[in-house]
Amino acid sequence: GEDLFRGMMKLFSVFTAPVAIPMMFGILFRKINNKGAVACFSVGSALGLFLFFILKDQPEFWGRIWKKETIILYATTASSVIVIIITSLLSRKTDDENKRCEELLAKMKVPIGQHPDDNVTDPEGPAMLSPFKIVGISTLLISVLMFTILPLVRKDPNFKVNIWASLCLLTLGLIMTFGGRKKLK
Repeated sequence: GEDLFRGMMKLFSVFTAPVAIPMMFGILFRKINNKGAVACFSVGSALGLFLFFILKDQPEFWGRIWKKETIILYATTASSVIVIIITSLLSRKTDDENKRCEELLAKMKVPIGQHPDDNVTDPEGPAMLSPFKIVGISTLLISVLMFTILPLVRKDPNFKVNIWASLCLLTLGLIMTFGGRKKLK
């Protein structure tokens, strides 16, 4: 039961940030490039695997006991963010990368099912949500689920971290759902 779940969480913590950060940053920030994404994935995954094999199950840092997966997730997130930003700033996008990025961002502004590539038979049909808004709504729902379970984990040593993570996801979800994007029909 719990041992299997914790084992899965440890493995997920190794690769979550190195996989998710290039995708999110690539969508949100135009300066992110392929070299930054590859470096982010490589460094984050290598660090995560390294920590996975060397850390004790519940090491003590700064006077408190931490779960291994929490340390791995924090370390891979921090290293992935730093590496993708520095590498992308130090290496310029090629013209081909810029063209592909602009095409992708333009396509993301079009609601699902209304892009010419989607073979829509009724272009005058009902308005649909953009992919950006769908990700925002999904993030909002995840934060709501996290807030729902918070009362059940009040005694957990990472309770404050869970509150912080829930608030961050809520904020990100609200920004992606309601901020700055035009309504598409």
